[in-house]
Amino acid sequence: MDKFPQTIEDRSKRTHYEKDFNHPTNSNLRMKVRSMGLLHVLTNEGFKDIETELPSYRFPEGKVLQSGTDLHEIMDLPTWGRKEVNKEGNKLDIYDESDMLVFSYSKPIISPKGEHPYKVISKLGIESKVQRNHSIKDGILVKKETTIDAKFEIKDNKLCFRTPTVLTKEMSAFDDTSNGTETYANQIREGATSTVYQDDGTAQWHVRDESGQEYRCMFRMAMPSGTGTISDIKFYVWGFEDGGGSNKHVNVYEMTRAWTTAQTTWASYSTGNSWTTAGGDYNTSVVDASTNFSNGDSLDTDAYGNAGKYQYMVLKGTGATRELSSTWGDNIDLILKAGDTSTYWVPFPSLFSYYGTPTATPNAPYLLVTYSAAAAGPAKLKTWNGLPVAKIKTYNGLDIAKVKTINQLP
Repeated sequence: MDKFPQTIEDRSKRTHYEKDFNHPTNSNLRMKVRSMGLLHVLTNEGFKDIETELPSYRFPEGKVLQSGTDLHEIMDLPTWGRKEVNKEGNKLDIYDESDMLVFSYSKPIISPKGEHPYKVISKLGIESKVQRNHSIKDGILVKKETTIDAKFEIKDNKLCFRTPTVLTKEMSAFDDTSNGTETYANQIREGATSTVYQDDGTAQWHVRDESGQEYRCMFRMAMPSGTGTISDIKFYVWGFEDGGGSNKHVNVYEMTRAWTTAQTTWASYSTGNSWTTAGGDYNTSVVDASTNFSNGDSLDTDAYGNAGKYQYMVLKGTGATRELSSTWGDNIDLILKAGDTSTYWVPFPSLFSYYGTPTATPNAPYLLVTYSAAAAGPAKLKTWNGLPVAKIKTYNGLDIAKVKTINQLP
């Protein structure tokens, strides 16, 4: 799967969330990516791509710890940036050279060798942690006695677990690291009118439309920084169709009201403030109706084994039903709906937490902006008949200061 354009990247234009590429067929155009997930971290050698240019800093779930010690090496940490363990020892944050938080690990725990300290819900091949290191007894959440809470320590630039006592047998290490959903994304559900519905317990977000249970997804995307004339904007999201049959519609609309993540519900855009129309306020003229989502054999697999593929919706340019007027640096507020009423789902697994992952999302939504770079000015004459232009006083009997061009060059 080629996630981004397979052309030459201008590495000097990298930011934490942006990439810039040559256009594959038109030398007068360029393409810029703005991702909702972290693309690069700033190291002592400049911006590095998290997926392709850095070692994996994913926590090694289930790593076996040896008996006979109370300090256990887990994994190497980056040599750049700074590391910060909180005073309780249950959270480790890693910041890059710009002091931006890029990786985070939390709640170290040890279980008997080979046993998971949490229940795993799996749907469509996507797993999520629930009721971590607890069980239900008589309707009450009870911590499992077989698990041990540990603390994070850093020694010789390695992430370590410190156990309360020396282990007398081999055990397995886990943490509760999650790559949480993007700050400016949300899912709402018709059947949960007053519930903040970011986590539906099925390890996925999706659009779906059936009686009384419609699901919609909202996004606030930041346009990249830049200059030049924008000709095309595409919104890419990783997903697939789960209802069987032919490709399904996903309609995208432009929202007309600001909303607050972690407070947005089917009924309200923030606590105590109702939408004009339940389910979100948006321009009812569809921006694009994508029919690309399919459960066919053309699906790819992401870095964590989840099936799907990047599909795009056109926000500006050929294919858009109603073009957005967005330009550099603008925020774009979108809402995605199922294109017809049926029981099919279009899940977006990239929008839900992947356990054991760092801040980067392997298949986060992104914008792809095609633009023409600002035209360079005309070439200027530097010499004439072997003399620097600055030393020429006259040309054809005229004061050189009054001459506009020589041989059509300024």
